[in-house]
Amino acid sequence: MVRIAILGTLLLATLSPLLATAQESKFRPLFDGKTLHGWYGNNPHVTARAAEDQRAAVLEEQQAEFKAHWTVENGELVNDGHGPYATTLEEFGDIELLVDYKTVAKADSGIYLRGTPQVQIWDTTEAGGKWDRQANLGSGGLFNNSKGAPGQLPLSLADRAFGEWNEFRILQIGSRTWVELNGQLVVDGAIMENFWDKSRSTPLPARGPIHLQTHGGEIRWKNIAVREIDNEEAIRRLRGDDRQLGFTSLFNGQDLSGWTGTVDDYVVQDGTIMCSPGRGGVLFTEQEYKDFVVRLEFKLPPGGNNGLAIRYPGQGRAAYDGMCELQVLDNEAEKYADLDPRQYHGSVYGIAAAHRGYLRPAGQWNYQEVTVQGSRIRVELNGTVIVDVDVDTINDYQENRPHPGKTLRQGHFGFAGHNDPVMFRNIAIKELSSTDDDPASDLDAAEPKVIFSASFDQGVDADIAAGDQRLYTAESSDRESPRVGLHTDAVAQIDEGGIHGGALKFTRKTSEVVYYSGDHLGYRPRDWQGSLSVWLKLDPDKDLDPGYCDPIQVTERAWNDAALFIDFDQDLPRDFRLGAFADYASWNPDDIAWDKLPVAERPMVTVKRPPFSSEEWTHVCFTWSNVNASDDQDAVASLYLNGKLAGSLRRPLQFTWNPERTALMIGLNYIGLMDELQVFDRALSTEQVSQLYGSWMKQ
Repeated sequence: MVRIAILGTLLLATLSPLLATAQESKFRPLFDGKTLHGWYGNNPHVTARAAEDQRAAVLEEQQAEFKAHWTVENGELVNDGHGPYATTLEEFGDIELLVDYKTVAKADSGIYLRGTPQVQIWDTTEAGGKWDRQANLGSGGLFNNSKGAPGQLPLSLADRAFGEWNEFRILQIGSRTWVELNGQLVVDGAIMENFWDKSRSTPLPARGPIHLQTHGGEIRWKNIAVREIDNEEAIRRLRGDDRQLGFTSLFNGQDLSGWTGTVDDYVVQDGTIMCSPGRGGVLFTEQEYKDFVVRLEFKLPPGGNNGLAIRYPGQGRAAYDGMCELQVLDNEAEKYADLDPRQYHGSVYGIAAAHRGYLRPAGQWNYQEVTVQGSRIRVELNGTVIVDVDVDTINDYQENRPHPGKTLRQGHFGFAGHNDPVMFRNIAIKELSSTDDDPASDLDAAEPKVIFSASFDQGVDADIAAGDQRLYTAESSDRESPRVGLHTDAVAQIDEGGIHGGALKFTRKTSEVVYYSGDHLGYRPRDWQGSLSVWLKLDPDKDLDPGYCDPIQVTERAWNDAALFIDFDQDLPRDFRLGAFADYASWNPDDIAWDKLPVAERPMVTVKRPPFSSEEWTHVCFTWSNVNASDDQDAVASLYLNGKLAGSLRRPLQFTWNPERTALMIGLNYIGLMDELQVFDRALSTEQVSQLYGSWMKQ
């Protein structure tokens, strides 16, 4: 977050002699046990809201309050529950952090890493009043991650009783975060999301201060120490064991066996593959790959330039005739100062720009992992995701140069040399393939990402969305002349009574429609997959008025024309169904009336006597994969109820959508409660759906 000019000078002046001595050991203290040296006051939420030219003044105003509410007693850093957060003058990147804390009833707190919330600290008792926020599951989770995202909730309850000290050991490399509380692992390598970007598309900053939060009650801290993690350790921890993780080596460290192409332009040196100075071309694997994860380490010389050839056809230009080239580049070299953003390191060259600031300086080893799945590419550099993009959705290229190979779904992996001695080592690959026993086939090895979330806790607009977050109201499903916001008395947002916090309450059947923009489904014209999760509370046989009811319907045109929906049918006892209707002309080319269609030809999953109740919440999740397939494989649509697979359908699904005109409609003819609507960027596996359901039920 923001810093003021005087802090750099203040840092040099206030570091204690104890700190200097401790730098010779593995850990060094951040708190000397006697003074507030090395710390200042900064509530980053207050500071961020100030105009940029006012932030220095806002920070200055917080310093008196900081000294009033933070004191040192018996070697402990003590806060009375008020004032700005205690903030380190130093900024940190990859670290291991030790912190002991002790708090009181009804207080909560947290540790901000790189200026970003937070490793959560709770009063985990029911009397603490935060069970509606899942405090009963324990401290240590990355509370501000998207709901359902890895690490958002702790793996176990490890808190000690009031009056006892708790001990945190926190390891962070890039955005990857591990948390131990009192010797128990509660977060295992999860990505810490960037709270300051509402869409969560921008990664965690590369460096930032540590904040100790104050929030409503006394908290005491001691034994605060840090250890910087060097590159070699970072690589070891991020990589783990290739063999145990299913990776196969592509390079034996001795020669270029298994490689072809411009082999004379590369040399094997000290266990690395290096492009010879002044030479280049594409060195590529003899084997071809479809979907895969590749991991490798690379070192750039000053001004170095190379690239990763993805699905290379064996001839031509990697960036254009192959699916793409992922840039490998010394971003800081002066000669590259004025490049197009799509030409810097990690970028899908000429197509999609990578986030910058996460590359090690020239001459140091970097670790990178690339996931290629269908038309989607994900690049994780040194523990931070710098690219996550579906290239099929992009048609705006650098200099308008076409990329004819972009749609390739198979090819070689390789290196695209550009005259510089860039070095590569420890190159390994894992192929991704479909399975017959899991309806969510061809899943990413990468973690699912929440691309849309509406919690209904403090309003009706989405909490997370890549685009328009607003809810709309229209007079009918035609969605003519919509109004922004909730404008029907048939639906209300309630502050309590949800599966977690607030919820939407639908009180009567109405022709009015409430909806979000359908571009939140992550639609893509080739190899589309995703998941939608929602919680419902109703007795369908007693609560619903006569007729069909669609709690969720997503379409541009109509329920039977390129649509995904869940519904209750009109006959008692009501069945619950998932509909996955392709373009009408493709699934019903003869225009056969619905009541004349054999049941087996209807693209639906039907559940008899589904487990809905007005007394208990029911979790509904449906997934889709291989929609708009680039091969001859069927698409799969699956329905899950309370974490268990209820049924799947397999058939070709062609969806021709204009996402800007598509709507995610909620509560059509629905009467009951709805909560925690989420969309994921890929089809969750059966295990992942079960884990998602279980994470909510733990409360």
